Amino acid sequence: MRGTIRLALIFAALAVGASSAAAATADTGTISICNAAGNPPVATILTFSIVAPASAGGTQVATLSPGACSARYFLPVGLQITLIENVPTGDVVTNIAVSGAATLDQTSLAGGVATVTVGNSDSIVTFTTRGAGAPPASPCVVPRVIGLTLAAARTAIRASACRVRSVSYVSSKRIPKGGVTSVNPRPGAHLAHNAGVRLYVSRGR
Repeated sequence: MRGTIRLALIFAALAVGASSAAAATADTGTISICNAAGNPPVATILTFSIVAPASAGGTQVATLSPGACSARYFLPVGLQITLIENVPTGDVVTNIAVSGAATLDQTSLAGGVATVTVGNSDSIVTFTTRGAGAPPASPCVVPRVIGLTLAAARTAIRASACRVRSVSYVSSKRIPKGGVTSVNPRPGAHLAHNAGVRLYVSRGR
């Protein structure tokens, strides 16, 4: 009889412990920081500060290369924390976004700062940082302009980051007078930004 009572007490204690652990888990969420590469990407490793009260672990620091994410930081649900990116001179934070259960309360792109309220599950805060210097110029991709008028072909070529290098008039039985018969380089070719394209235009038969 005493053995039975003792076992019952042990099982009851285990049940209470399991319930307490579940409650602790339910009251904790996680925050991870990701560093998304801008265009152009930053040239150095970035440092982020996770500012929280001392009772929640205090201020912690994460160092991330472009495209990397930090480990998960376990924090109380409902706690408001501040995430600060140490933005290198010349670099610019272009976006701060949150995915998961956390709430993005406030951001300052100029300061690289986000105020976040911890949710009840995993969350990711993503900082997109553009490196110093202008984004690389778009390549020239030769468009399909055969059959278009010369004016329409010029517009399409400019919109594709190319330029008209020369225009030649040729006889054509297929394309009516004034229409583009061919282009060189061929349509779909990838060239340097503002590369020249030769157009051949029908003068009729």
